[in-house]
Amino acid sequence: MMRRLISVVCAGLLASTAHAATVSILPSPTKPNVGDAFTLTVRASAMPQTGGATLGLSWTSSVVRLDGISLTPVPGVPPVGSPFNVVEPVSANLDEQSDGKIEFLTWLAPTSGTLPSGDFNVIDLKFTRIGPAAGLVALEDNGGVKSWSDPNALPIPGVVYEPAVIEAIPLPASLFLFAPVLAGLAATRRRRSGG
Repeated sequence: MMRRLISVVCAGLLASTAHAATVSILPSPTKPNVGDAFTLTVRASAMPQTGGATLGLSWTSSVVRLDGISLTPVPGVPPVGSPFNVVEPVSANLDEQSDGKIEFLTWLAPTSGTLPSGDFNVIDLKFTRIGPAAGLVALEDNGGVKSWSDPNALPIPGVVYEPAVIEAIPLPASLFLFAPVLAGLAATRRRRSGG
């Protein structure tokens, strides 16, 4: 009897997590070189109907610089393909990025027609890599007004947010091969000058 109860509870937990809406930041590529511009796409999956959201955006400011925010274009779907028609702040309004955070990033659906649901791209985040260390870009749902967890809007319980990891750029192997050569040259110079 106890075994049956445990299996029913486990099946219920697995079923509820399988249907949770997920918002992922998809990197392309995951390891850009310093100086490279790249785009991260925010993708919603298994999303019930939504009129949009206001979320926070944060990133490792010593690793990447935010250059722009735009609705995600989808080929063949006018005008830009994202089911939303407004994104704020727009690219020209990124003055507050020095600390790697935008408190309120908003996207809104059109005021008429069917609200977006299912799987769709939301926005594109344009970055430039400025440092070689590993970094993170993440959306933050603080439960504020018009967030996906706001009980006064169209709340979507249990949304899972998946950040983008920007991989560290490893030191070239040639650097490790060159270090012993420099040490040998220094030892030879010391021997010649001492003897």
